Amino acid sequence: SVGLERWALLDEVLHEARRQVDAGGRGASGQEEADVATLVQAQLARLKRAGRLPLAGPGLLVEAELQQTLVPMVARWQAALGQLAHTRDKLPTLMQHPQMPQLVFDDWLVGLRSAEAGGEAQWIELQASRLADQKGQAPPTLRQDKLLTAWVRCLASAACGHPASGLVIGAGAAVHVRPPAEAEARTLLAALMGACHAGLTQERPTPTAVQTGLAFLKDAAKARLAYEGSDFSPVPGEGREPSLARLYPDFDTLSASPEFETATRLLYQPYLDWLSTHVEVEMLANTAPAEGATA
Repeated sequence: SVGLERWALLDEVLHEARRQVDAGGRGASGQEEADVATLVQAQLARLKRAGRLPLAGPGLLVEAELQQTLVPMVARWQAALGQLAHTRDKLPTLMQHPQMPQLVFDDWLVGLRSAEAGGEAQWIELQASRLADQKGQAPPTLRQDKLLTAWVRCLASAACGHPASGLVIGAGAAVHVRPPAEAEARTLLAALMGACHAGLTQERPTPTAVQTGLAFLKDAAKARLAYEGSDFSPVPGEGREPSLARLYPDFDTLSASPEFETATRLLYQPYLDWLSTHVEVEMLANTAPAEGATA
């Protein structure tokens, strides 16, 4: 789809921007904005030479739209690197499930930075997805399914005794995220560990899905649209994903499962609660208009 193609182009330019900035060791500076514009334009020119952009007028429009979106993102990322100039060692995240000792969460927190040596650990993520939308002067609206990874990272950091805040920079917005208290994080992470174990060991996958579940918890009437889509929406229904479609071909089949509502509330209600209390949206200036893409 057009939306996925646009996402792939954004992701490719961001990947190369990260590589060049990391190689040069650059953070915020007086020339940062000019440097960012030059860096982004050079990558777009590379895509054009490779035939990755449309020809003639449509290609110029796509190039301008990508430029408008990318420059604020990369500039915000470089500013964040400058504000958190000290790199930190990776930290272990190790937690044993309280009821199932054989079930262990074992990983590392990487990419940590701080404003000063030994200061509060934080992380920065730069991604191609649009994180929030804003119409006029209305408050920004989060694209809720885009922060699931940030939520789990915050849970793990707090549950394992290394609470770390984060900044997720995407197309159009930068989102500040904070971890919950340690006791709450341990309870929630244990619940997710148990749900993951059950989903991997039972005969059928857990009868819920991210976008459908989030829609159900906010307005049950909209869950069907999220799962099945409509002829008037450029965004396909979540139920078209092959592994879901094979077992749950429509929303009635999915929601008829006795575990649907229980699983949905277990997996996604704590996430919605966290979004409402531990997340702040910072819209980025001069971004291009939102597309009807899911990326």
